[in-house]
Amino acid sequence: MNNDISINIKMAHDQMISYLVEKREYSSFLEIGVWGGRTNPPHNRIVCKNKIGVDPDTNFGSMERVIPWTSDQYFDFLYRYTNNVEFDIIFIDGLHTEEQVDKDIENSLNFLSEDGLIMLHDCSPPTEWHARPLEEFDGTGQWNGTSYRSVVKLRCTDENMNILTVDDDWGCSIIDPSGTQKIFSDIPLDEILKDFSVFDQHRKEVLNLISVEEFLEIYK
Repeated sequence: MNNDISINIKMAHDQMISYLVEKREYSSFLEIGVWGGRTNPPHNRIVCKNKIGVDPDTNFGSMERVIPWTSDQYFDFLYRYTNNVEFDIIFIDGLHTEEQVDKDIENSLNFLSEDGLIMLHDCSPPTEWHARPLEEFDGTGQWNGTSYRSVVKLRCTDENMNILTVDDDWGCSIIDPSGTQKIFSDIPLDEILKDFSVFDQHRKEVLNLISVEEFLEIYK
């Protein structure tokens, strides 16, 4: 990659993932929730030796190695029938609800390699409307859901991991379970979760927002 990085460079999540795969010499990638029905979907653009997508939708077209299961079904299969499966990077972009993302994070941590990373999509919803709950989403329009709440909880309670959020492509949070962090304690967690405006006011600190340029520098 050109070291002469332009100001306000933009990166989509598949570019971030491919960058991490190259820089950290990763060989295995799991994507939870796959965007199908496109000629050249992001999943296909990610270059990694071993990659698997998991999504109950069957409209994958030319998608590479996608299993038509929910993430719960896939992880249940891994728990039952395997004991040595590990992924270097896991991308969580399935059902955008706090409850499901909580489960996907917990399960992903159990199948992550020693120096592996978890990335989550849709973690910095620009407005409260974008973060509306599932029951208010009619399947149309932009929707980030309540995924961000899972990241907020970990940022406010768990010192035994390092979390940052790249401020691009709806907010891409990266969880490094081998790191540590100073938890955000300026505002009580329940206040942040109860009122979107409180989250929005403290978004940068709560999510540990960084620019794409900072992301490239951290993982150079």
